[in-house]
Amino acid sequence: MYTLLNEFTVRRESDGTFIPLQEGSTGYSEYLEWVAKGNTPAPYQPDLPAITQFSVREYIQRFTQDEQIAIRRAQFTDMQVGLVYDDFNRANFIDVTDPDVAAGVDLYIAKGLLEPARRAELLRSGT
Repeated sequence: MYTLLNEFTVRRESDGTFIPLQEGSTGYSEYLEWVAKGNTPAPYQPDLPAITQFSVREYIQRFTQDEQIAIRRAQFTDMQVGLVYDDFNRANFIDVTDPDVAAGVDLYIAKGLLEPARRAELLRSGT
């Protein structure tokens, strides 16, 4: 199997060899034979870095409306919840790999404001 990297190069997946798409290059004739048998190279898909930082608005949108309302109500009567709420809202951005963000989500779970199963989704990076 081969992967098309661009209009000039393919990568042979069996050994990771890069093959220039030009006559005389090592592996090119083998590649042409493979294509002649009806095979098609896989399209190139670059590895995109995981996105871990979100605007406060983007991050808050991960919470359901019911969760947002529960947290908002609780922040008026529970100082711990209020401090986390304030920290999240005054941040320049929310980084889901930040231990303080995880601790805030864990506090919301401990206070019964979120279901434990929501933790992974709320701390998931994007692409």
